Amino acid sequence: MKKIAIIGATSTIANHCARLWAEQDAWHFVLTGRNQDKLKIIASDLLVRSPNSTVDIIVANLADLNAIEETCKKISEGKPPTLALIAHGTLFPQDDCANNLNTSALSMLTNGVTPCLYAEALSRSMATIPKSTLIMIGSVAGDRGRKTNYTYGAAKGLMDVFSQGLQHKYFQSSPHICLVKPGPTATAMTKNLELNEKALAKPHDVAQQIVSQCHKKSTIYTPRKWWLIMAIIKNLPKAIFLRLNI
Repeated sequence: MKKIAIIGATSTIANHCARLWAEQDAWHFVLTGRNQDKLKIIASDLLVRSPNSTVDIIVANLADLNAIEETCKKISEGKPPTLALIAHGTLFPQDDCANNLNTSALSMLTNGVTPCLYAEALSRSMATIPKSTLIMIGSVAGDRGRKTNYTYGAAKGLMDVFSQGLQHKYFQSSPHICLVKPGPTATAMTKNLELNEKALAKPHDVAQQIVSQCHKKSTIYTPRKWWLIMAIIKNLPKAIFLRLNI
């Protein structure tokens, strides 16, 4: 049975991806996160959707640098994953990051540094599995620094460059590296933001695009319209961009 490892399995997008995978086939799921109770609920749901699947739970503080190697060893015990999804992160208000350097450091650690290190550690073991795929969830925020979320954006920009390096490293071998760049999505991360609900993507739709395209594409903008939106924002002349309230 092929193994799927999900880092940050309690995230809304990761949960929807797991449901879709469970409905496709029987898998050995390895769910990793810090909240054991939530992980158990997700595990039970996956087994209802896919009774022939198996589920293991690993409880870990995903922001702990010292726990990454050991957690990845546990994930790869017996056999490395054929498919891995790195989905953990959190969105701190930009004002909090600007006014408290500890918050800023935690944001960059959680949203950029540790996802990259999990990708590094997992990709080493997955290199032994033919046609394996490693998915990293970044953000459109990483495409250009903006005053409203530049700390979070900088962390996601790190993921962008790091994923490019991994794609170059594994160009002629496994794993295939896929970076996902969601636009604003209706998740726990965005529930406190002052955003029009109609402007938020549905997690199920985002997950469907990830599951259907992750093996073929190196970068996924989801919903697809964000490719065009960010292409415009990235290419705006600086003199114009700096006048925008975004």
